[in-house]
Amino acid sequence: MKKLLFVAVLGVIALSSCKKDKDCTCTTSSDMTGYTPVSTSMTTTDGKDCDEYNTSTTSGTYTVTMKCVEK
Repeated sequence: MKKLLFVAVLGVIALSSCKKDKDCTCTTSSDMTGYTPVSTSMTTTDGKDCDEYNTSTTSGTYTVTMKCVEK
């Protein structure tokens, strides 16, 4: 009985610490005149959610934003 309990506890620990890869679609946009949005797909391999890759960068008067969502 103790062996069964030990194996069950190890199984729960192993499953709870497992990081899942996620498939994301990321799209860039900008307030710059003539900017063409770019869309790309990626797969996370570090256990992060897609929205953790969202960024916004300002250069001068223009802002470029990348928004990622899970497929």
